Amino acid sequence: MTRFICYTLRVWKSCEEVGGAGSGCESFDEGRDEDEDGDEVEDGVGDDVEGVTAPNPTSELTGSSTGEVDTMKDARKLYPWPSGLHEIVGRLWRALSPSCCMELPEMVMLEFFRHVLFQHVRVDVFESPLLHFLAVLGIDEDT
Repeated sequence: MTRFICYTLRVWKSCEEVGGAGSGCESFDEGRDEDEDGDEVEDGVGDDVEGVTAPNPTSELTGSSTGEVDTMKDARKLYPWPSGLHEIVGRLWRALSPSCCMELPEMVMLEFFRHVLFQHVRVDVFESPLLHFLAVLGIDEDT
């Protein structure tokens, strides 16, 4: 659970650093994406293999002169943000900072766990941040 909290905080912080917009962090329970023309499309509807292109490795660079790879790009894009979770994680980040003493970190962490553990997952199990994290743990870079 510690690794899950750390992963969630890293994804949240990454979203905050890139500004949220257009980074995949805006999908807070919306279930809709925009295609290249800016038109909204349902998740999974109209996805065909024919239109998929290989990712451009240079598009993952955070700065053209720095040469750094954005390692959190996929995490920001794929992390599910159920309604209210993004705000709770932000409160947890602030509660854990040494300069903040507004809320007890333990209480915010309990709210985070309550929100994640008691979430109803109906059709797509990856709507759950916890199940998404468990899937990420199973990723093997070699395969």
